[in-house]
Amino acid sequence: MLAVFRHSCAGLLFLVISQTAVSQSISDCFLDRSKCAKVREKQSMFGEQAAQAAQAAQAVTVVATADAIPKINPRKALVFGNDTYSDIPVLQNAVADAEAMSIKLKALGYSVTSTYNASRETMLGTLRAFSRSVQGGDEVVFFYAGHGVELNGQNYLLPTDIRGDDSRQVQDDAIQLQRVLSDMSENRAKFTLAVVDACRDNPFKSAGRAIGGRGLAPTTAATGQMVIFSAGTGQQALDRLGEKDKSANGLFTRVFLEEMSLPNVSIDRVVKKVRQKVYQMAQTVGHEQVPAIYDQVVGDFFFVRE
Repeated sequence: MLAVFRHSCAGLLFLVISQTAVSQSISDCFLDRSKCAKVREKQSMFGEQAAQAAQAAQAVTVVATADAIPKINPRKALVFGNDTYSDIPVLQNAVADAEAMSIKLKALGYSVTSTYNASRETMLGTLRAFSRSVQGGDEVVFFYAGHGVELNGQNYLLPTDIRGDDSRQVQDDAIQLQRVLSDMSENRAKFTLAVVDACRDNPFKSAGRAIGGRGLAPTTAATGQMVIFSAGTGQQALDRLGEKDKSANGLFTRVFLEEMSLPNVSIDRVVKKVRQKVYQMAQTVGHEQVPAIYDQVVGDFFFVRE
């Protein structure tokens, strides 16, 4: 583009010089009529060169405008994974699950923002920055693996520095799931899928704190949103299928990673297949785990379309 621009500038300079020469020739024409024919020839040549220079300048403008507009990926994902809690029991699989999901989403063409073992300040800052990047018409995936708790019918995602001396402190310091969904809705994302793998034992129970209960509460999805929890109300999500299970990922996430890779399967069918397979695999060890789905999506959306 730089070469074209220089060429065009040189052409315009030449035209200025040529135009000056033609003007001088016109003056000479009045003194010597024999030069008039040559003047007309120069004027014709000047007109052709002016048209060519205008076209070149227009081409430069078009190229510069196209280059100046960044290509924005309409498929975006925000991924959190928290293991190393300072004041409540640590987890084993959450970061591994989040890392695997980040890799998979990138492979499927998503622009991924991922943060692991995040404090409250980091989680909030990352969420704010991500929310600002979401534009109308975007397709968004939100994935969280870590501790979560239900309080007064609302679901909270716990940062690694949560203390939880009482329920009010948890409400103030944790990240409310509804806040994430509301941010996507306010920015008019065309589609939002929230995948929450936080249905474990109550993290505060072991410390003798009567805060919340096991699992997450049913949630409400806005139009264009789908939410899936790794287990239903009051259920515990399995990290492993027994002692011989050496997988780095929890049951729910490993099944989800497998199913989301299949081409031409709509996301609503993907999550229903995940629910079926997780239930069947949990049953093999005598455990009840049925992922909960809350769906208000209009239309079909795909992880892989061929």
